[in-house]
Amino acid sequence: MRFNISSLATLLVAAGFVAAQPAKPHSVNPPSNQNARVDLTALPPVDVTPVTNAKRFAQGLPPLNPVKRHPHRGGPHRDGGYRHGGTRVEFAPRSETSSTPSANVKCNVLVKAGDSTLGYISPVFNDYGEYGTFQSEYAGSLEVSFSNSGSASGPVDFLATNNADTINSFPYLSGALGFMSDGDDLGPGNPNYLVVTGNSGSTGSGATPSSLTGNSYVTRTGQSANSETAIWTYDPATQDIRVVWTNTDGGSVPTKLIYFVDTDPADDNANTLIATGDVSAFRDTFGCTDTCPEITFTCVPPA
Repeated sequence: MRFNISSLATLLVAAGFVAAQPAKPHSVNPPSNQNARVDLTALPPVDVTPVTNAKRFAQGLPPLNPVKRHPHRGGPHRDGGYRHGGTRVEFAPRSETSSTPSANVKCNVLVKAGDSTLGYISPVFNDYGEYGTFQSEYAGSLEVSFSNSGSASGPVDFLATNNADTINSFPYLSGALGFMSDGDDLGPGNPNYLVVTGNSGSTGSGATPSSLTGNSYVTRTGQSANSETAIWTYDPATQDIRVVWTNTDGGSVPTKLIYFVDTDPADDNANTLIATGDVSAFRDTFGCTDTCPEITFTCVPPA
Protein backbone atom coordinates (compact mmCIF):
# COMPACT_ATOMS: atom_id res chain seq x y z
CA MET A 1 0.00 0.00 0.00
CA ARG A 2 1.39 3.36 -1.06
CA PHE A 3 0.14 6.89 -0.57
CA ASN A 4 1.71 10.32 -0.53
CA ILE A 5 1.47 12.96 2.18
CA SER A 6 3.50 16.15 2.02
CA SER A 7 2.93 16.78 5.70
CA LEU A 8 0.51 15.79 8.42
CA ALA A 9 -0.72 19.38 8.72
CA THR A 10 -1.56 19.51 5.00
CA LEU A 11 -3.37 16.20 5.21
CA LEU A 12 -5.45 17.23 8.21
CA VAL A 13 -6.40 20.51 6.55
CA ALA A 14 -7.48 18.65 3.41
CA ALA A 15 -9.47 16.21 5.53
CA GLY A 16 -11.20 19.05 7.36
CA PHE A 17 -9.71 18.32 10.77
CA VAL A 18 -7.81 21.58 11.25
CA ALA A 19 -9.66 24.88 11.46
CA ALA A 20 -9.23 28.15 13.30
CA GLN A 21 -9.23 27.47 17.02
CA PRO A 22 -11.13 29.78 19.39
CA ALA A 23 -8.24 29.58 21.82
CA LYS A 24 -4.77 28.10 21.86
CA PRO A 25 -5.06 24.38 22.74
CA HIS A 26 -3.35 23.11 25.86
CA SER A 27 -0.45 20.70 25.36
CA VAL A 28 -0.71 17.13 26.61
CA ASN A 29 3.03 17.02 27.29
CA PRO A 30 5.26 18.73 29.85
CA PRO A 31 6.66 22.17 28.97
CA SER A 32 9.76 21.89 26.80
CA ASN A 33 11.94 23.21 29.63
CA GLN A 34 10.78 20.30 31.84
CA ASN A 35 11.92 17.63 29.39
CA ALA A 36 15.19 16.04 30.55
CA ARG A 37 15.80 14.62 27.04
CA VAL A 38 17.66 11.54 28.21
CA ASP A 39 19.26 9.69 25.28
CA LEU A 40 17.21 6.48 25.10
CA THR A 41 19.48 4.89 22.52
CA ALA A 42 22.37 4.96 25.00
CA LEU A 43 20.59 2.60 27.41
CA PRO A 44 21.52 -1.10 27.53
CA PRO A 45 19.15 -3.71 26.05
CA VAL A 46 16.67 -5.69 28.09
CA ASP A 47 15.82 -9.39 27.89
CA VAL A 48 12.35 -9.94 26.42
CA THR A 49 12.31 -13.72 26.92
CA PRO A 50 9.12 -14.49 28.89
CA VAL A 51 9.84 -15.76 32.40
CA THR A 52 7.26 -17.87 34.23
CA ASN A 53 7.03 -19.14 37.80
CA ALA A 54 7.38 -22.71 36.49
CA LYS A 55 10.74 -21.84 34.92
CA ARG A 56 11.88 -20.12 38.11
CA PHE A 57 10.85 -23.10 40.26
CA ALA A 58 12.77 -25.44 37.92
CA GLN A 59 15.86 -23.30 38.52
CA GLY A 60 15.37 -23.36 42.29
CA LEU A 61 14.33 -19.70 42.34
CA PRO A 62 11.44 -18.11 44.28
CA PRO A 63 8.24 -17.11 42.43
CA LEU A 64 7.90 -13.82 40.62
CA ASN A 65 7.01 -10.83 42.75
CA PRO A 66 3.38 -9.71 42.59
CA VAL A 67 2.62 -6.64 40.52
CA LYS A 68 3.12 -3.47 42.55
CA ARG A 69 0.41 -0.86 42.56
CA HIS A 70 1.48 2.75 42.86
CA PRO A 71 -1.45 5.01 41.95
CA HIS A 72 -0.13 8.15 40.28
CA ARG A 73 -0.90 11.30 42.19
CA GLY A 74 0.89 13.75 39.95
CA GLY A 75 3.71 14.41 42.40
CA PRO A 76 7.29 15.24 41.35
CA HIS A 77 8.68 11.73 41.70
CA ARG A 78 10.33 9.57 39.08
CA ASP A 79 8.37 6.33 39.24
CA GLY A 80 8.58 4.40 36.00
CA GLY A 81 12.13 5.43 35.11
CA TYR A 82 14.35 2.98 33.28
CA ARG A 83 14.94 -0.29 35.11
CA HIS A 84 16.20 -3.65 33.98
CA GLY A 85 13.96 -5.61 36.32
CA GLY A 86 10.26 -6.33 36.17
CA THR A 87 7.84 -9.19 35.97
CA ARG A 88 7.80 -10.71 32.51
CA VAL A 89 4.79 -12.84 31.66
CA GLU A 90 3.65 -14.96 28.77
CA PHE A 91 1.52 -13.13 26.20
CA ALA A 92 -1.94 -14.00 27.52
CA PRO A 93 -5.42 -12.52 27.16
CA ARG A 94 -7.44 -11.59 30.19
CA SER A 95 -10.35 -13.70 28.96
CA GLU A 96 -10.83 -17.45 29.38
CA THR A 97 -8.14 -19.73 28.06
CA SER A 98 -8.78 -20.86 24.50
CA SER A 99 -8.39 -24.48 23.40
CA THR A 100 -6.97 -23.20 20.10
CA PRO A 101 -3.17 -22.95 20.11
CA SER A 102 -1.90 -19.40 19.90
CA ALA A 103 0.08 -18.22 16.91
CA ASN A 104 2.51 -15.36 16.67
CA VAL A 105 1.16 -12.44 14.64
CA LYS A 106 3.30 -9.70 13.11
CA CYS A 107 1.99 -6.55 11.51
CA ASN A 108 2.57 -2.87 10.94
CA VAL A 109 0.04 -0.35 12.22
CA LEU A 110 -1.93 1.82 9.78
CA VAL A 111 -3.62 4.91 11.23
CA LYS A 112 -6.76 6.51 9.81
CA ALA A 113 -8.93 9.45 10.84
CA GLY A 114 -12.34 8.68 9.40
CA ASP A 115 -11.83 7.96 5.70
CA SER A 116 -8.47 9.77 5.62
CA THR A 117 -5.24 7.80 5.87
CA LEU A 118 -2.67 9.48 8.11
CA GLY A 119 0.05 6.89 7.60
CA TYR A 120 1.85 4.05 9.33
CA ILE A 121 3.23 4.56 12.82
CA SER A 122 6.93 5.38 12.62
CA PRO A 123 9.28 3.26 14.76
CA VAL A 124 10.90 6.43 16.14
CA PHE A 125 9.87 8.10 19.39
CA ASN A 126 9.00 11.79 19.44
CA ASP A 127 10.90 14.25 21.66
CA TYR A 128 9.02 12.99 24.73
CA GLY A 129 9.66 9.26 24.35
CA GLU A 130 6.21 8.68 22.83
CA TYR A 131 4.93 7.29 19.55
CA GLY A 132 3.48 10.11 17.48
CA THR A 133 5.10 10.24 14.05
CA PHE A 134 3.73 8.79 10.81
CA GLN A 135 5.34 7.68 7.59
CA SER A 136 3.74 7.01 4.22
CA GLU A 137 5.60 3.79 3.40
CA TYR A 138 4.82 0.38 4.91
CA ALA A 139 8.48 -0.64 4.68
CA GLY A 140 10.36 0.42 7.78
CA SER A 141 7.29 1.44 9.77
CA LEU A 142 6.73 0.17 13.30
CA GLU A 143 6.29 -3.62 13.38
CA VAL A 144 4.62 -5.29 16.35
CA SER A 145 4.51 -8.94 17.35
CA PHE A 146 1.93 -10.60 19.59
CA SER A 147 0.17 -13.87 20.34
CA ASN A 148 -3.34 -14.62 19.05
CA SER A 149 -5.48 -17.77 19.01
CA GLY A 150 -7.32 -16.86 15.80
CA SER A 151 -10.24 -15.06 17.40
CA ALA A 152 -10.83 -11.64 18.94
CA SER A 153 -9.11 -11.67 22.31
CA GLY A 154 -7.08 -9.62 24.69
CA PRO A 155 -5.84 -7.46 26.10
CA VAL A 156 -2.33 -8.76 25.45
CA ASP A 157 1.24 -7.51 25.25
CA PHE A 158 2.57 -6.15 21.94
CA LEU A 159 6.31 -6.24 21.28
CA ALA A 160 7.89 -3.69 18.95
CA THR A 161 10.48 -5.44 16.79
CA ASN A 162 12.16 -2.79 14.65
CA ASN A 163 12.81 0.38 16.67
CA ALA A 164 16.39 0.85 17.88
CA ASP A 165 15.07 2.64 20.98
CA THR A 166 12.47 -0.01 21.79
CA ILE A 167 14.52 -3.08 20.90
CA ASN A 168 17.26 -1.92 23.22
CA SER A 169 15.32 -0.75 26.23
CA PHE A 170 11.55 -0.37 25.74
CA PRO A 171 10.22 -3.21 23.54
CA TYR A 172 6.75 -3.50 25.10
CA LEU A 173 4.23 -1.18 23.45
CA SER A 174 2.46 0.51 26.35
CA GLY A 175 0.21 3.28 27.61
CA ALA A 176 1.47 5.76 30.20
CA LEU A 177 -0.70 8.25 32.08
CA GLY A 178 -0.39 11.66 30.44
CA PHE A 179 1.28 14.65 32.07
CA MET A 180 -2.01 16.48 32.67
CA SER A 181 -3.96 13.43 33.90
CA ASP A 182 -5.32 13.68 37.44
CA GLY A 183 -4.94 10.14 38.73
CA ASP A 184 -4.66 6.75 37.04
CA ASP A 185 -8.28 6.05 36.08
CA LEU A 186 -10.05 6.54 32.75
CA GLY A 187 -13.76 6.52 31.96
CA PRO A 188 -16.89 8.46 30.99
CA GLY A 189 -16.77 12.13 31.99
CA ASN A 190 -13.06 11.83 32.75
CA PRO A 191 -10.54 13.75 30.58
CA ASN A 192 -7.58 11.64 31.73
CA TYR A 193 -5.55 10.12 28.91
CA LEU A 194 -2.69 7.81 28.00
CA VAL A 195 0.25 8.46 25.71
CA VAL A 196 1.45 5.51 23.62
CA THR A 197 4.96 4.63 24.75
CA GLY A 198 7.37 1.73 25.30
CA ASN A 199 8.14 -0.23 28.47
CA SER A 200 11.21 -2.25 29.42
CA GLY A 201 9.12 -5.20 30.65
CA SER A 202 5.54 -6.44 30.89
CA THR A 203 3.42 -5.05 33.71
CA GLY A 204 1.38 -8.27 33.57
CA SER A 205 -2.01 -9.29 32.24
CA GLY A 206 -4.82 -7.69 34.25
CA ALA A 207 -2.41 -5.49 36.20
CA THR A 208 -3.47 -2.06 37.42
CA PRO A 209 -1.33 1.03 36.66
CA SER A 210 2.17 0.72 38.08
CA SER A 211 5.79 1.80 37.83
CA LEU A 212 7.01 -1.80 37.95
CA THR A 213 8.96 -1.54 34.71
CA GLY A 214 10.80 1.28 32.98
CA ASN A 215 8.90 3.54 30.59
CA SER A 216 10.23 5.52 27.63
CA TYR A 217 8.26 8.71 28.38
CA VAL A 218 9.25 8.71 32.04
CA THR A 219 12.90 7.99 31.30
CA ARG A 220 13.13 10.53 28.48
CA THR A 221 11.44 13.41 30.32
CA GLY A 222 12.23 12.71 33.98
CA GLN A 223 8.52 13.07 34.79
CA SER A 224 6.47 10.51 36.73
CA ALA A 225 3.74 8.33 35.26
CA ASN A 226 2.36 4.86 35.83
CA SER A 227 1.81 2.59 32.86
CA GLU A 228 0.42 -0.73 31.58
CA THR A 229 1.53 -3.00 28.75
CA ALA A 230 -1.18 -5.68 28.37
CA ILE A 231 -3.71 -3.20 26.98
CA TRP A 232 -3.96 -4.21 23.32
CA THR A 233 -6.88 -6.05 21.73
CA TYR A 234 -6.84 -7.47 18.21
CA ASP A 235 -9.67 -8.74 16.02
CA PRO A 236 -8.35 -10.99 13.21
CA ALA A 237 -11.64 -10.65 11.32
CA THR A 238 -11.29 -6.86 10.95
CA GLN A 239 -7.58 -6.37 11.76
CA ASP A 240 -8.76 -3.75 14.26
CA ILE A 241 -6.42 -2.85 17.15
CA ARG A 242 -7.79 -1.13 20.25
CA VAL A 243 -6.76 -0.19 23.78
CA VAL A 244 -8.44 -1.46 26.95
CA TRP A 245 -7.16 0.12 30.18
CA THR A 246 -7.35 -1.39 33.68
CA ASN A 247 -8.35 1.13 36.34
CA THR A 248 -7.02 1.09 39.89
CA ASP A 249 -10.10 -0.87 41.05
CA GLY A 250 -9.35 -3.61 38.51
CA GLY A 251 -12.18 -2.64 36.16
CA SER A 252 -11.57 -2.63 32.40
CA VAL A 253 -12.23 0.55 30.42
CA PRO A 254 -12.54 0.58 26.61
CA THR A 255 -10.91 3.64 25.12
CA LYS A 256 -10.91 5.70 21.95
CA LEU A 257 -7.73 6.64 20.11
CA ILE A 258 -6.82 10.24 19.28
CA TYR A 259 -4.02 11.88 17.35
CA PHE A 260 -2.98 15.04 19.20
CA VAL A 261 -1.35 17.64 16.96
CA ASP A 262 0.74 19.92 19.18
CA THR A 263 0.41 23.45 17.80
CA ASP A 264 2.88 25.08 20.20
CA PRO A 265 5.97 26.04 18.15
CA ALA A 266 8.10 25.61 21.28
CA ASP A 267 7.17 21.92 21.46
CA ASP A 268 9.20 20.56 18.58
CA ASN A 269 8.35 16.99 17.52
CA ALA A 270 5.58 16.63 20.12
CA ASN A 271 2.63 15.21 18.15
CA THR A 272 1.33 12.27 20.15
CA LEU A 273 -0.88 9.17 19.97
CA ILE A 274 -3.48 9.30 22.75
CA ALA A 275 -6.05 6.93 24.29
CA THR A 276 -8.86 8.25 26.48
CA GLY A 277 -12.06 6.95 28.01
CA ASP A 278 -14.06 10.02 26.96
CA VAL A 279 -13.19 11.90 23.76
CA SER A 280 -15.57 14.80 24.47
CA ALA A 281 -14.22 15.35 27.99
CA PHE A 282 -10.66 15.24 26.66
CA ARG A 283 -11.40 17.73 23.88
CA ASP A 284 -13.26 20.09 26.20
CA THR A 285 -10.32 20.09 28.61
CA PHE A 286 -7.60 20.62 26.01
CA GLY A 287 -9.53 22.81 23.55
CA CYS A 288 -8.31 20.72 20.64
CA THR A 289 -11.44 19.63 18.77
CA ASP A 290 -9.92 20.42 15.38
CA THR A 291 -6.39 19.28 16.18
CA CYS A 292 -7.10 15.99 17.94
CA PRO A 293 -9.08 13.82 15.51
CA GLU A 294 -10.31 10.42 16.61
CA ILE A 295 -8.32 7.70 14.86
CA THR A 296 -8.21 3.95 14.32
CA PHE A 297 -5.36 1.43 14.32
CA THR A 298 -5.36 -1.33 11.72
CA CYS A 299 -3.00 -4.31 11.69
CA VAL A 300 -1.44 -4.72 8.22
CA PRO A 301 0.40 -8.08 8.06
CA PRO A 302 3.41 -8.60 5.79
CA ALA A 303 2.48 -9.42 2.20
